[in-house]
Amino acid sequence: MNEAEQREEEQREETKKLTAWDYIRRGNRAYNEGHKEAAIEEYSNAIQMDPNTAAAYYNRGVAYRKLGQNEKAIEDYNKAIELDPNDADTYYNRGFAYDSLGQYEMAIDDYNKTTELNPNKADAYNNRGVAYRKLGQNEKAIDDYNKAIELDPNDTFAYNNRGNAYGSLGQYEKAINDYNKAIQLDPKCKNAYLNRAEAYRTIGKEDLAEADEKTAAEL
Repeated sequence: MNEAEQREEEQREETKKLTAWDYIRRGNRAYNEGHKEAAIEEYSNAIQMDPNTAAAYYNRGVAYRKLGQNEKAIEDYNKAIELDPNDADTYYNRGFAYDSLGQYEMAIDDYNKTTELNPNKADAYNNRGVAYRKLGQNEKAIDDYNKAIELDPNDTFAYNNRGNAYGSLGQYEKAINDYNKAIQLDPKCKNAYLNRAEAYRTIGKEDLAEADEKTAAEL
């Protein structure tokens, strides 16, 4: 056996010693370094090693979703939930994937389950509010944004999103107040400037609208 063959044999022997969690950790490292495809391969190795490890399906689902492969992500989240039906984050991420596919009712169902399992997850209320708004249910959306802000008063997105819902209801002063707060929290929130510009223009404040559009263009 030459040196190259010996190294290959040593690598095969080392691989035999790896557990599913070793592969998951390798996948996590690859994912954090931005190598989503490599991470998926490692999570798949973990699943092959132990098909009953919910974390491997969950993490692979996250990687698939980041690559825009939402159908595959949902399949993995389904399996993760089958193995561990009480993990709030899995329902949350599956809800996000359903939302990305335009399946808003399914997304809401998953966010409902998320908040049932973890009533303090502000992002779940914010995302459910987004789904409600896409269905034209702005009052329900506002209720969810209110809860998100209650749980996280520094959530720029919740203020911006609530402003959008108020705008859809024709409540432009309330919308502007929320955009003001979003900008106060994050002066570089381009969407908040653009949304506030639209609200200002709707109520006839063209000079303020143009000023916001100029600021947004500089961000």
